[in-house]
Amino acid sequence: MDSNIHTPNSKNTLPSQATFSILFKGLRNDVDSAVAIAQLSSLFKVSVEQIDSLLALPSYTIKKSISENAARNYQIAIEAAGGVCEIQADYVQIQSIEIVLPEHGSFTAKHNAASPPPTYESTSPTQFSAKEKQPTSSMATEPAKHDAAELKDEIQSKTLHLILLTIVTSGLYPLLWLTRHHDTFNRITKKQTINMKYIVWMAIFTGICLALRDARDKSAILMFFGAYIVGSILFLIWAFRAKSALQNYALNTFKIDLRMNPVYTFFFTIFYINYCINDLPEVLRRQKILTGQNQI
Repeated sequence: MDSNIHTPNSKNTLPSQATFSILFKGLRNDVDSAVAIAQLSSLFKVSVEQIDSLLALPSYTIKKSISENAARNYQIAIEAAGGVCEIQADYVQIQSIEIVLPEHGSFTAKHNAASPPPTYESTSPTQFSAKEKQPTSSMATEPAKHDAAELKDEIQSKTLHLILLTIVTSGLYPLLWLTRHHDTFNRITKKQTINMKYIVWMAIFTGICLALRDARDKSAILMFFGAYIVGSILFLIWAFRAKSALQNYALNTFKIDLRMNPVYTFFFTIFYINYCINDLPEVLRRQKILTGQNQI
């Protein structure tokens, strides 16, 4: 008798059939975050704000119950855009049909009530269905809400601490601050103010100044002042770029005319920018009181 025909009390099942899910888990460390967010926004056919919301989650399921080959194609497309994704296996248990053997006469098949197997749709790795374009969170039906303290909370740098650490490290700490926080600043303000190559040049001229600060030779003194001037110009260029990015962020996101003093920007550069980042929630609070607004 056929081995697939079971007696009435048989509970045997056929082997499980493997399917896979795609989990989006953030950005790759070796890519520029602003560029990666823009590419993922284009790939997923969603807004930049929705990508930012996904990045705030530990992981998000992009696609479920697909073949391994399709899962690999999704993974290649997402990682090429700058994202990190993981393929997880899931299994669909396929129940067999029970056959009732009557005492005499012809066989009568009795089927258990079972759900139909899932239907798979053919989807290219670079295009998602309309249902999948928006996550199943509240951002799919409501406009993204922004927190004025987001930049402050992610950077978490008090201005007084920044000044003291700069003194203790003989002027090196601002470079560490930029190295650690420039990606966050660019991502939240949506402006490319600086990159790692720029920071490396700033570090080179700062290192020359530190190496020659006790020089007595005339040529060494000239090199010291030359490096100091170039390094200062690089810091000033970044400071005014950051000032413009922060003002545009406040205006476009919170409808605040953030007034930043150009003289303070010139003389205090990174310290003034850090102060304005920390002061942004308070500026918004005062603005809401003056205009009588209850919400953004």
